[in-house]
Amino acid sequence: MRQKDLASILSITTASASTLVDRLVRDGYAVRVAHPDDRRSVAVQTTAHSDKEVRDTLGAMHAKMLAAVESYPPEGLAVIADFLGALTEIIRTDHGSHDPGTEHPTTS
Repeated sequence: MRQKDLASILSITTASASTLVDRLVRDGYAVRVAHPDDRRSVAVQTTAHSDKEVRDTLGAMHAKMLAAVESYPPEGLAVIADFLGALTEIIRTDHGSHDPGTEHPTTS
């Protein structure tokens, strides 16, 4: 991935993306490499160190999450999937239509 692509995905400036990548490289989480499709471009690639750290950090959490899922009967999982799907659809269709200056009504 190019830095400019990262900036676009994160909705930050290219200068901020450069600073972010500088820090990731400095701390061993990423390296800058020649872009595979355009040798004139530089791509950002994660390192084995970053992969190991993510797996070490999230491995136990993932196991607990899987155990939680497996504790529900299939019909319960179907209800949960429907609920999450409905929420996802609301967020997908409503994304960008919210005016930050508008207050949400509170429910009682």
